[in-house]
Amino acid sequence: MLRLRYVGLRASLMLASLLTSVLLSVAMPLSEAHANIIGTDDRTLPPRVEGTLLESVGILKSVPDDGGWGTAFVIGNGCYIMTAYHAAFPLRNGVRPQPSPNVVSEFHVMQNERQFSFKRKYTARPYRWGHVDLDWAILKLDNCNPGDLHPTIVQSMGEGQTIQEPLLPVGYPQDRANEAGMLVQKHCASRLAGETFTYAYTDCDSAGGMSGAPVFVRRRIQGSGPQLVNVVVGMILGSHEAAPNGRASQFSKDVGTIILHMEPVMPWANLL
Repeated sequence: MLRLRYVGLRASLMLASLLTSVLLSVAMPLSEAHANIIGTDDRTLPPRVEGTLLESVGILKSVPDDGGWGTAFVIGNGCYIMTAYHAAFPLRNGVRPQPSPNVVSEFHVMQNERQFSFKRKYTARPYRWGHVDLDWAILKLDNCNPGDLHPTIVQSMGEGQTIQEPLLPVGYPQDRANEAGMLVQKHCASRLAGETFTYAYTDCDSAGGMSGAPVFVRRRIQGSGPQLVNVVVGMILGSHEAAPNGRASQFSKDVGTIILHMEPVMPWANLL
């Protein structure tokens, strides 16, 4: 399994994008994907129950289907999704396509019991995006009506803030491809802040196919009373081999996961 060395945020994220694009096309053994889990491996394949929040998370496949897949999640009014930039614009023969709405993907959501069988499929076109260093993209779904899909609630942490709650990543890693499974990992955590408030290093697991996976927390939303709800506070970008400043003891072995906080996305997400 390839991993990255810490060489500064900008350089490492560029390498992370390249690495994860490679991983997207190579299925990984389950044992390899376990490498950066601290303590008990509590990842689970959730039950396929209609009407749950998890149905707002799906697979984003490139068209033509030669760029592997990433994970995306529904935001806004239900006809927009968010994913990693490098999943929206995957490398093809070593070249990344010029960002535009003409780069087409398919969003598969609401998984059936059968392997890689989904109830809904939408054509997804880039709508707003960052760049290879600021690794996010919002895509608009063709032939979608508001209310078709259950949107997630997205919040930013605020500049300079760190995530205190247990993290809950939800995605489609290729190490579980034979089980066609959405995978939920409970109670991983931010272990070390990134160089800026935009990024964090965590002990959450990551594998090919997890790029763009939402990172939820259970949080009380203002005005909702005492009820705890699932809120997206981050998105998985890729793996990172060595903890900054040699603080690898804060991670299981020497691996961490980079997540993007939602601050750069909020100006666009709030308009959808």
